[in-house]
Amino acid sequence: MMLEAEGRGWKRGVEKGLEKGEYRKSIQAAQNMLSKDFDIDTISQISGIPLEELEILKSSLPHIT
Repeated sequence: MMLEAEGRGWKRGVEKGLEKGEYRKSIQAAQNMLSKDFDIDTISQISGIPLEELEILKSSLPHIT
């Protein structure tokens, strides 16, 4: 019983780690697209990142206005 619980906990930890990694990759891709002047609506549709988050990300990049 204890080993099953540990196994489930480990699996959940791995899944959360993968989700965080996927999100970071999406953010990196969005930063690259913003720096290349891609349309922000298109970036949102492709990445799944909400427009509000992309606006914040865009304002944090020094060379994007």
